[in-house]
Formats: sequence, C-alpha cells, structure tokens
Amino acid sequence: MLVDDRNRLGEGWPSLAGRGRRHAAEALAVATGERGTGVEALPKTLPGVVCQQWVRCGRPNCRCARGQLHGPYAYHFARRGGCLCKRYVRPAEVDGVRAACEARQRQRRDLAEWQDCCEQLAAQLREAQAP
Repeated sequence: MLVDDRNRLGEGWPSLAGRGRRHAAEALAVATGERGTGVEALPKTLPGVVCQQWVRCGRPNCRCARGQLHGPYAYHFARRGGCLCKRYVRPAEVDGVRAACEARQRQRRDLAEWQDCCEQLAAQLREAQAP
C-alpha cells in the first residue's frame, strides 16, 4: 500500500491497521470509491408484508358511507417491539417495498434450512463419536 493511499483514508487508517489486509483493503476501496466489482452487495430487506386495503374516509355524504370504499391502497405491516405497525406505501414504491419484504422472507427461510442442516450434521457427529 502506498503512503499516498494511506493519506486518502485520513484519520480512519490507524484504527484499521491491526485488522488485517482484507479489512484495510476494503476500507481503502470504500474511502477512495474504488470498490471492486467482485464484491456482491447484499439485497435490502424489510421485515413484514405489503397488503392492499380498501378504506372508509368517514364523511357522511361520501360514497364509502354507502359501501363503495376508496382504494385499494398499499400498506406495509410489520411488528416492532411487539406492536403491529401499519405504514402507507406510495404507488411508486410498492414494488420496491414488496421486493424487500420478499427478500427478507427468503433470507429467513434459507437461514432456517441452514440451521436444520447444521443441527442434523451435529446430531450425526454426536452419533458417530458416541461409544
């Protein structure tokens, strides 16, 4: 690494010096904006689901008072601290929010499968080592 590259990192370089080559190289790539194309970015994930709902505005002379509700409007539902939170999602953002929620669900399914696989391997290992 060149002294010139260390100067570009600024104050952050001394704290990264003891972390090894990989961390230092990653910090340099981030600091200089030269992040390699070989590093795959993790998908953005979001807990919860996106649902569409029809709503009633509450005005007495509105069509929704006669049963013709407004909508459908998209809402993001997620649990935070044990409470169910509901957030309106703009039409332009629905696909992105839905994709982030589905990515989170896929990650959690994959993690559960890996945990099951690890537990099975650990059980087989215990059986093989048992006298």
